[in-house]
Amino acid sequence: MGPKLLQQHYYGSLQNHFVLLDFTAVSLTDTAVRLKSCVFAHQVRLIIQQSTPIRIDGILALTQTETCEDPTAHVFNPDGTDGEFCGNGIRCIAYHLMKNTSLTQLAIQMSGHTIRCHKQAQAIIAADISHARYHYKFKRIVSGVSYVFHRVSVGNPHLICFAPISSEALNQLGPVLRLHQGEQHNVSFVWPGQQSGVYHLITYERGLGLSHSCGSAAVASACALNVHQRLAPATTLIFKMPGGQASCICFSTKIRLSAPVRSICQPSPCALMNLALHDKFHQKKDVFL
Repeated sequence: MGPKLLQQHYYGSLQNHFVLLDFTAVSLTDTAVRLKSCVFAHQVRLIIQQSTPIRIDGILALTQTETCEDPTAHVFNPDGTDGEFCGNGIRCIAYHLMKNTSLTQLAIQMSGHTIRCHKQAQAIIAADISHARYHYKFKRIVSGVSYVFHRVSVGNPHLICFAPISSEALNQLGPVLRLHQGEQHNVSFVWPGQQSGVYHLITYERGLGLSHSCGSAAVASACALNVHQRLAPATTLIFKMPGGQASCICFSTKIRLSAPVRSICQPSPCALMNLALHDKFHQKKDVFL
């Protein structure tokens, strides 16, 4: 019997599309996979360019460590860089682990944090995020226009500006605005909708560009709003993004991000990764060194 093939699974949430590589299915440890190496980053780019039938906004990798009972998740941008954290991606992974099972909740490690996920309905997956941190606000002038940004961390860095903007304008400004203090950030603009508690949100993501949606940006926006408006406990905020809407419930110690998740198409063998795994790992060599 030959080696078990690694499958590519395809999931989407709010028109963010992901390829999920479940390394736990082929019994490889987190240490052996060396996910953050430049070789793996190169393979991520190849997978996105050559191996997928749909537009891909990121690669999700699921591994199991020997020191933690919870599975560990990683996210990579289309350019191969480490995305660190992804609100849509973590919920897609939870959906992958819970579908075809009786599970309704589980915990996943991502970016050094424990994320508890819940199935709220057949296709609605919620993630409880307790590590969102508001840092500070600052003013920046670009082409004579003054912007006030709020820096927030959700396992990845965000700059939030509470002002309306068009997608075309953000697509032009994003490459300039995303660099702050030598670090690349996700840049979002947020403004109120017609109903109370409803906001429009568009995001320029580092490593991707203008995105259909960004779950971590919704959490970062909710965090900033909670700090400055001192929201009542369990306030629900709705964020309307080009790819759909997500809800954030602001509890005292966490923000619950909820939105639909779906399977996009049938799994298929990951040819590039299987070539690396089966040519190298069965010889006990580390292809990701």
